[in-house]
Amino acid sequence: SSSNASILRGLVVVIVLYFLNYSHNYDGDLLSSLRQKSKDAKMMSLEENHIETLDPVKEAINDGSCRRICPYPRKNRIYAFMGTAGLSDRLSVLHMLGKLAGYLCAVVELPPPAASLIDIHNSGQPLNKHLRWDDFYNITFLQDGSPVFQEARSNPNRSQFQENWGDKGFYDRSKYPSGWRIMISNRSSNLLEHYEIIQQWSWQFDNDPNRGFLWEIHQSLYSANLRKAKPLPALVLNTTAQNLTTTTTNQTYNDVMRPSFSSRACQYVDGAIENIEPIQLHEFRKELQHRVRIRAHANSTTEIFGFLHIRRGDAKKKCNSTLAEMKRYLQCSLNGTETTGKHITLLMASDEHDEAYRQSVLDLVNNDQQQYSHVNMLDADHIVEEMMADLASTKVMPKRLLNNYYEFELLKGLGMQKSFDFSTVFLSKRRSDCPSCTHLLSTYPDVFH
Repeated sequence: SSSNASILRGLVVVIVLYFLNYSHNYDGDLLSSLRQKSKDAKMMSLEENHIETLDPVKEAINDGSCRRICPYPRKNRIYAFMGTAGLSDRLSVLHMLGKLAGYLCAVVELPPPAASLIDIHNSGQPLNKHLRWDDFYNITFLQDGSPVFQEARSNPNRSQFQENWGDKGFYDRSKYPSGWRIMISNRSSNLLEHYEIIQQWSWQFDNDPNRGFLWEIHQSLYSANLRKAKPLPALVLNTTAQNLTTTTTNQTYNDVMRPSFSSRACQYVDGAIENIEPIQLHEFRKELQHRVRIRAHANSTTEIFGFLHIRRGDAKKKCNSTLAEMKRYLQCSLNGTETTGKHITLLMASDEHDEAYRQSVLDLVNNDQQQYSHVNMLDADHIVEEMMADLASTKVMPKRLLNNYYEFELLKGLGMQKSFDFSTVFLSKRRSDCPSCTHLLSTYPDVFH
């Protein structure tokens, strides 16, 4: 009808005006524009009779449409020498590097774990030089599922004069065309300024296969001004970059594409620990869980697995974990569980090397059947070590994996990482989590109902 046609024409006009209004600043500071307009964009819900604020920036971040789409394969390279630290610390740095690489259309090249993980967490012993990062984590780009990291030692274009992983000049300049930008950020460099240069280069020559960048980072990202920037600096749009589009997606720069290290922003890598698990590690964790169930004689209807983490070593002065305190802590925490009809298998993990202490903690429960007839405690570390030795002796597990760091990753599958959903109750005596009592019945009521 003519009335319907009029309504349709009116809607078309409104939509056109809407997009004209939003596109006027497309090549400018889009993030500021979107935030300002989102304050004014309100929609009345007829069903719930309330005002709902529309935020296009948050919507783009949540659905991933904010993301810069990169040509495949990624030509740019970031080499990062991170120094040495523990595995959890390195994982945080890996995620930061992944965010950078995802946005800058690069791949990160890393020294091997043996040059990046501190020996003190491996009983002072050096790690196997053949150990790889993808033995621990399979971190991929959300765009296409391709790996974020490559082994630096596999790059045929690295300098033959580079002897130590921390040496500057990782890339052999003679093997790259003259149009490539090589940036070396040493300890005294202003990493924020270097990032701005690399960002400009990344966009300006995105469509040129003969021009890219090689960025060497030789400083800690934790203390760098780049990490503290909220958000990362925007691209300065000059006449060269103003109308720049990619070859694959006809995509133009906007501010919402930028990642952030310290706030909610556009995501480029999957950060969930359970989603970055390599297939080999996944299978070993399954085998470990199977062995624990056999030891526990688990009954699916009455069995509860719990994880007890005792941090000794550098935590002794911060958290009391003497035998007297452990006895009191277990009595308080387990109080009342004997009336539930549930059997509890507690898995103890600790960095304590004193076997007498470890056995004494187990005996607090296992030798007191009058009070703990419904509880059994197992030494999780010993079960892991036994399994690793068995699998390595039959060549099922590569010998390069025989180290404390890999043992720690396996323990995550039992309860060291709660998201793996094996253990359902948790007790702790460590520096950052040292309660005087964790009363299981009140802390985990759903588990015992």
